[in-house]
Amino acid sequence: MPRRLALLLLIVASSACALRPLPPPRPAECAISDPASLWQCVGRPDARDEESGFAGTMRVVWGDIVQRYKNQRPSLSCDREPRPGYTRIELSVGAAAPPLRAYFAPGDPSKPIVFVLHGLFDSNADLYVMRAADALMRQHYGVVVPDLRWHGCLLADEWLSTLDLEEARDLVAWGQRIRRDRPNRPIGIVGFSMGGLNAIAALSQPEAAEVFDAGAIAVSPPAELSSLIAHLNEPASLRREGRNALFHFSFRTHLHARMKALHLDDRHAPFTAYLTYLLAHWPTGTPPTSIDVFIAAAEPSTRLTA
Repeated sequence: MPRRLALLLLIVASSACALRPLPPPRPAECAISDPASLWQCVGRPDARDEESGFAGTMRVVWGDIVQRYKNQRPSLSCDREPRPGYTRIELSVGAAAPPLRAYFAPGDPSKPIVFVLHGLFDSNADLYVMRAADALMRQHYGVVVPDLRWHGCLLADEWLSTLDLEEARDLVAWGQRIRRDRPNRPIGIVGFSMGGLNAIAALSQPEAAEVFDAGAIAVSPPAELSSLIAHLNEPASLRREGRNALFHFSFRTHLHARMKALHLDDRHAPFTAYLTYLLAHWPTGTPPTSIDVFIAAAEPSTRLTA
């Protein structure tokens, strides 16, 4: 077992013993009328919380470490195991877009179909993704659980991740393809982390209103991408970040595996190195003219009103 994975397993095992069950949800009472009031509401601290963000996140990912290791390796990342209630689908959506490779549960024809989107360096096989999908399936929603670009069954140089620029177009094309087969079903999105970023970007597309007419939920999407990328460029630090350094270390470990597969030097500013490579190997069309232009175009906060 590689040293980084062994260290990660040791840290996780040592921190998981004190985790507690998640308390029942208690929605905050907020009046949301525009994006500014949304963020004010979301950011408002809740003195009643009894579980830290660290503990809550660890409880969700515990038991999924091996899958996350597999997600970084093309020979292991494509999960084709049968899952009760789902079928594997692969639908063509056009020459310039990746195929829709997903788990699919048709659900009740009178209920919406929901895309459930995974986060960065994950896949549609991760436990948190499938638990969310299973919860929707048990309520008889139709569920589509795809692999996003550069993840899972799409982990290939031909489908590099563009954070959300091309992924937003993919989602619209995938939604249109599902709509053709099931014309009377509303379609929505639930996205986690990077999947939330993709959900925001997809709904800001001009065609989105005709496709994602059931709306979207973005769970913990990244915001202020320039700060996030700067953070991922830096090594994890227990002194600076405390226990949250575990998550930073995990992301850096996964990023290291991806950079190695692309034969890139990731000793300094690895995420910037990836973006430089991406702009030189843009999947289709004309790439952004610089990293700064790319980050500005992908920034989710500016898309909320749209």
